Amino acid sequence: MEDNRSCLISELQRFKQSSKEAVENIEEFNDFKQYMHVERPFEKELVNILREIKENNFPNLVMVCGSVGDGKSHLISYLKSKYDGLFTNVKIHNDATESFSPTQTSMDTLRIELDTFSDSKIGELGGKDMVIAINLGTLSNFLNSTYSTEFTKLKTFVEEQKIIEDEQSSYEVLHSSPFRFINLSDYHLYELTPNGVESSLQKSLLERVVGESQDNPFYRAYQSSCQSCEVKDKCPIVKNYMLLQKSSVQNAFIEQISELIIKYKVIISARTYLDFLYRVLVHERFDQLKSYEDIIKEIKQQTDLAYINALLPNLFYEYGKKSELFSNLENIQPDTIRLSEVDDLILNFFNTNDLQSIFLKYLKEGVLKEMNIETVLKEFNQKKKDLRLGLFHTLLRFNRFLSLEKSIEKRDSVYSQYVSYLYHWNKNNVMGIRDLYKDVINSIYNWNGKADKDKINRFIGRNQLKYTISQGLLVEPNLTVGQKRNEEKLDRFLNYINLEFRVENSETIHTIKIDYNLFELITKIKQGYRPNNFDKNNFISFVDFVEKIIKDGCNKNVMEFKNKVGKEIKSYSLTYDQVFGVYEFKENQS
Repeated sequence: MEDNRSCLISELQRFKQSSKEAVENIEEFNDFKQYMHVERPFEKELVNILREIKENNFPNLVMVCGSVGDGKSHLISYLKSKYDGLFTNVKIHNDATESFSPTQTSMDTLRIELDTFSDSKIGELGGKDMVIAINLGTLSNFLNSTYSTEFTKLKTFVEEQKIIEDEQSSYEVLHSSPFRFINLSDYHLYELTPNGVESSLQKSLLERVVGESQDNPFYRAYQSSCQSCEVKDKCPIVKNYMLLQKSSVQNAFIEQISELIIKYKVIISARTYLDFLYRVLVHERFDQLKSYEDIIKEIKQQTDLAYINALLPNLFYEYGKKSELFSNLENIQPDTIRLSEVDDLILNFFNTNDLQSIFLKYLKEGVLKEMNIETVLKEFNQKKKDLRLGLFHTLLRFNRFLSLEKSIEKRDSVYSQYVSYLYHWNKNNVMGIRDLYKDVINSIYNWNGKADKDKINRFIGRNQLKYTISQGLLVEPNLTVGQKRNEEKLDRFLNYINLEFRVENSETIHTIKIDYNLFELITKIKQGYRPNNFDKNNFISFVDFVEKIIKDGCNKNVMEFKNKVGKEIKSYSLTYDQVFGVYEFKENQS
C-alpha cells in the first residue's frame, strides 16, 4: 500500500504468498523474519547434526527434506544467521528444483551439486560438507532418474531411513555415515495430546500477530494507526484483529484447521497458513486499495451485509469457495451436524423481526457491541433477505469461534474418537485402541451383510436373492507392541493408524491402514449401516483387506446356504470329503 506503512492492512499484507517476505533468501534473515520465527523441535535436531559432522574428516551431506513451503529454506536461513560458525566449510544448496543453466534440467544440476556424494567419490577425505533443502518429490525423482546408478549408496540410505515412504522416518543413523537428514514432513501443524489436538506452532504464530508488545509490528500499527482512525468502529479489519486477540477465537481457529488436515488430508505449509491468516483478516475488497483515503471511502460506503461478510468467522468458512485447498471448510462449519435445536432456531430466526433477542441468547451483549453487530441488528430491515441470511450464518459462526457455554452446534464425536485412537496408537498404547480392534473385526464380519456369529457372508457366482451363503471365520488382532512413548504431547507422529490381524490356524498377517474416512465408515457399520457399492468403490483397500482375510480363513470351512421360504428358513451345507475327494451337499436338520 502506497505511503502508509503504518496501516494495519499494509502490515498484514506481508503474509500474502505474493509478498516479498514469502521469498526466502539464505543469505538474508531480516528483522521481520526474525520476529516471526517460531522454534520447532527439528531445529535443535539440525543444530545437533551440524555440530556432529564437524568432528568428521570426510564430507557429509545433510538433507533438509519436506514439502513445498514448509519452511526448509527459512530454517537454514535462520540457523545461518544465528550459528554462522556451524556453516564454516559448508556449502548450501537452497532450491533443489532449480537448474544452473538453460541447457540443464534440475536433475542435471542436482547431479553436479551432489557429485562429492556419488558412489565413486563418497568417503574421500577433505572437501566441504553440504546442506541441501530438498522436496521429497524431487529427492524421489532424482533417485529414480538416469543418475540413480551413480548414487546407489544415497538411495539405500534414503530407503533404509524411510525418508520418502508414507510412514515415520527412522532417525537412527550410524556416526560413520556420510549422510544425515531431518524430515519436516514428519511434523505437523498440530500436536496430539490426551485431550485432543493442540498446536504450539499455530498458537505462537497467532501470538506473533496479536501479542500486546511494542516488538510486534502489527500491534504497533493497530495502536498507532487504527486507534486514531475515523472509521475504526466500522472497520472489519480492526474488528477481526480484536477478535483474534481472544484466546477462545485462537483455540477455535487452531482446532478447525487441525480438523481440516486430519479429516481431508490437506497439506498446509507454514507459508500457506500465513497467507490464509491474511485472507481471514482482510476481505478481498480491501486487498488492492492503494491509499488510506481509498480505505476510508470503502468503509464509509459499505453496506451492513458487506460489513458482516468481512468479519473473521465468515471469511474463515467462505474462503473455501475461493481456494480448493480449503474447500472442505464448509464441511466442518456449524450446522453440518443437524440438531432439532438448530431446526427450531432456523424457523424462529427466519420468521421474526426481533433478531437481537435471538443473538443475545447465544452471544454476549458485549461481543455484539464490540463487533458493531448490535448496530446492524437495530437498523435491520425485514425486507433485506440477503442480510437476514448473512446474519444467521454470522450467529452460528460467531458462536462456534467464541466457544460459549450456550453452544448451538454439536461437536463431532466420531472425529473426537478418531483423534483419541490416533494419539494412543502413536503412543504404542495398545489398551487405548482395544475397542478399535473390535470395531474393525465387526466391520469385517458385516462387510457383506449381517451373518451369524463368527461367520461371514460370501458372494459366489451370479448375484441372486434366493440364498444367503456364509462360512465360518475367526479373526483376531495381531498385536505387535512397540515401546510405549513417555512424552505426554506428541509432535512427531503418523496421521493414520496401521492395525494388524490374523485368522485362526494361519500365520499370515493382514494389515489395514485406517484414516479418518475409513474410521467414519467403520463407525457407521458398528451402528448398523450396511456398506453399498459406492462404499466398496471408494474403500478399495478395505475391500482387498476383507477379501484376503476371507481367502485365508474360509477355504477349508463348511459353506452354509440359507433359503427363506415364507416364514420357514431352510439351511444346507456344502462340505468337502478330503478322503474321497468329493463334495457333499446336504440339508441341515434343525
